Amino acid sequence: MQQGANEELKRLLIEGKSLIEARKILKSQGIDATSNIGFLSINLDHYADDYFSPEKEGEEYFTAAKLNNYSRLPSVGIILNSGTIFKARSFHIELACWLKLNGVNLKNSLRYVYFPDSKRMSFVEGYDFCEETDENDVLKLLDKWNDFYDGELLDYDLPLTEPQAYAICKLADVFKLDRNSVFEYNEGFRMSEVWQDDHEKRKIGRDNWKTVDYALKKYAENGSFNR
Repeated sequence: MQQGANEELKRLLIEGKSLIEARKILKSQGIDATSNIGFLSINLDHYADDYFSPEKEGEEYFTAAKLNNYSRLPSVGIILNSGTIFKARSFHIELACWLKLNGVNLKNSLRYVYFPDSKRMSFVEGYDFCEETDENDVLKLLDKWNDFYDGELLDYDLPLTEPQAYAICKLADVFKLDRNSVFEYNEGFRMSEVWQDDHEKRKIGRDNWKTVDYALKKYAENGSFNR
């Protein structure tokens, strides 16, 4: 029964339906294909059909344009290249799957975690960081992501967009962290000499500092980095 439900879900996704649309169709037929997809106990029922509605802003997602209005931000999440932050309720891969299957572009996205004990924030590349994974079978998609992005320690350069840079500054402020330290601690940003072992990495680091500086000047009045 579950195999048949998953095949029907795959067919609807291939037809171009979003996961929310496909789920509604399956529910109308009395089929539940998303309660547990059998990979790391991932449960897409964590996410409601009205997930992307304006009422969920500030709860499930936090748009870049309103970051100055939020006194709280998620300690675990995904930052799109647009600067929008999505809250991860469990695994990053679960959230990424939900977003991708609902048409959200994850290219150049970042995954992050705030560790309150050490007062550190860790940033790594998001799923589909390099290019879009062409896969409509949920289990195969997760397998591909797990093998490529989580199978080994990757050494990705993480060039920032201005909205992403500002989102990271706001996260640092919310968790009362030093902004410079957050950027310098994370290897992929190349914003510390420790992570600049060749000319290209030094350039990425310099460009990221400029991006942060421009972002603060553009979106805020409180501070500026000059590198």
